Amino acid sequence: MTQPHGYPPSHAEWHEAMMNGLQVDVPVDQQRLQSKLRGNTFGFAATLVVAAACSVLLVWIIFTEFGRTFTYVLLGILIGLLLLMALYIRRIRSRLAAARANPTYISVSREGLRIAGSVWVPWSDSVGVLAGDLRNVYVPARQRIAQALHELVGSSQAMLVVGLIEERPRSLRSESAPKLKRLFEVISDTGGLRVPLSAVLSEDDTVMALVAVPAAARAAGLEAIWSADKAEIGTATMSLFMSRPISAQMTILSAFEEGLQEAQDEQFIDRLAEAVLNEEGRRVLADARERFGDNADDGQLLLDAGAHPSPETIGWCDAGGEDDPGQVFASVIRACENLGLPAPHLHDGIEAQSTDPVGRLLQQADAGLHQVGLRLLMLDPDSDMYHFAPVTAEQHEKLVGTEAGGLGLRSVAEMVGGPDTL
Repeated sequence: MTQPHGYPPSHAEWHEAMMNGLQVDVPVDQQRLQSKLRGNTFGFAATLVVAAACSVLLVWIIFTEFGRTFTYVLLGILIGLLLLMALYIRRIRSRLAAARANPTYISVSREGLRIAGSVWVPWSDSVGVLAGDLRNVYVPARQRIAQALHELVGSSQAMLVVGLIEERPRSLRSESAPKLKRLFEVISDTGGLRVPLSAVLSEDDTVMALVAVPAAARAAGLEAIWSADKAEIGTATMSLFMSRPISAQMTILSAFEEGLQEAQDEQFIDRLAEAVLNEEGRRVLADARERFGDNADDGQLLLDAGAHPSPETIGWCDAGGEDDPGQVFASVIRACENLGLPAPHLHDGIEAQSTDPVGRLLQQADAGLHQVGLRLLMLDPDSDMYHFAPVTAEQHEKLVGTEAGGLGLRSVAEMVGGPDTL
């Protein structure tokens, strides 16, 4: 049975239909295909004409010595890029030509996938399927001309990627008709099929293929995903072309990104420690990392090290008010002394009970530090406590606005209001 045209049902319904033996045939949209081929021919010819014109210009300025070496190099690079673009456009055309091999572009069932009436891929030869659809993805204004040119020459914004088990891609490609060989991506003994959709199918049939093929693959017990995210599509494609299940590559990538983030966080904390801890505080931090590193955030370990009674360089105060009279000012002065920085002159009522809210006290401390070339850096672990440390004005400018290790570095103005600069 062939599914009638129109917007396809849900993935669950397709999965059930495939399990019940439904076969879906998706025809080529001949009018769209011819339009894309004409656009491809125009783009290819225009690129070669511009490359030829640039070549003539290069020869002329060399013989007339009109330009300089820099001009020759730039023109040579431009010619090279134009020739590469022409090869790229030609490659797109060879993929479009695959759709001319048969009026039925895709036939799919729970047994397998047939492309252009010739390439037969039983699901037992596949490791998974990706349905990528970038048709409705937002394109920044600066990229829209390039995007329009890509579509003019026949580049598909929706496509299928079918991963093949090892040893199969090369043999399957060699068995295929010449027009269909360009659909294959072969890397040594691994690879798969890249099947353009939106350039050769109608809008309805593109949606049908994007849903039906992954549903058939899942009905056969394979991993299949739909995605409109460029990064995810790139990762999944790389995995399938290496004959690996998509989830395996996603797991590897996730572990890599997690390890990279941990390394970046550690470097961030090391740089921050140079600014807000003294030598004793850095020793305390190193000991804490060795003892608790696997079970605590680096940012929290740094806060604990800086607030340690011996090397105290990071002050703290509850957002609701000081626990002890003069807590904020006293912490700032002690931190300056322990860091070897010039201590600010803060008002003489440091021992008296302050009636000012904590935010106001932090503003006053920041203003006092500014008088001696320092600023108050707020270390924000997203809690109801204020953590702060005096740093040089240069360090303050570099650190404010960065975030890692569970800490966000803010100015006093960002945390409690007031002017950003003093």
